[in-house]
Amino acid sequence: MTNILKNNGIKIGTTAIIWCVATGMMAICIPLVVRTQSGIVLPLTVILGTIVSTALIWLSDTATNIQLANNFQQIERKIQELEQKITAQNTNLSINSIPHLKNKSLKDLQAAIENKEKKFYLAMFAEDIKFFSPVKVEPVQGKEIVGKFLELILELVQDFQYIQQLEKENLSILIFQAKINNIPVEGINLICFNCEGLVNEFKIIIRPLDALQALAEQIEMPSKLIMN
Repeated sequence: MTNILKNNGIKIGTTAIIWCVATGMMAICIPLVVRTQSGIVLPLTVILGTIVSTALIWLSDTATNIQLANNFQQIERKIQELEQKITAQNTNLSINSIPHLKNKSLKDLQAAIENKEKKFYLAMFAEDIKFFSPVKVEPVQGKEIVGKFLELILELVQDFQYIQQLEKENLSILIFQAKINNIPVEGINLICFNCEGLVNEFKIIIRPLDALQALAEQIEMPSKLIMN
């Protein structure tokens, strides 16, 4: 309110100055034109001075309005830029950028797989999850079919246990040990989470070769049934 009164006061003062200047100029110029009609010099001066001062004020207000419009456009552009930045930040925000949430999801997944609790690890899979089997070249995709493949593999291994966890950017690496046909096995799971905290990629890598071959033989027929 103080700023408004201040601005109005400045505007009134400016108007008075412009009117006085314009009227003074008219008082100087008009008598040179209407010397024989000195009786109407003052009224004509006042009228013309008022017209000129009004025109000058209108031009000043127009310039001010144009400047204000430009300022508003700049403000609108700044607001749009901020909205775009906020949207981009929200888009980039994911479980991978919140370490404690990612670690909790990973620990829950570890526990579910170690305990072979299909209901729980399946609940942590994204609908479009990709599963890379240790014995297949092409991945399989889809929550239900991936759940069946993982369930089958877990049934064929014994003493499955995670022993170490590594983190690299958006990738979680779980190192495990187990047995296949009483052959000691070492392997890793490469796991990626989406922005909703669900697993959207799951890879299994196993060594040694004889354990991998034993797994391939046991999984061949059941995997065909799953795919069909």
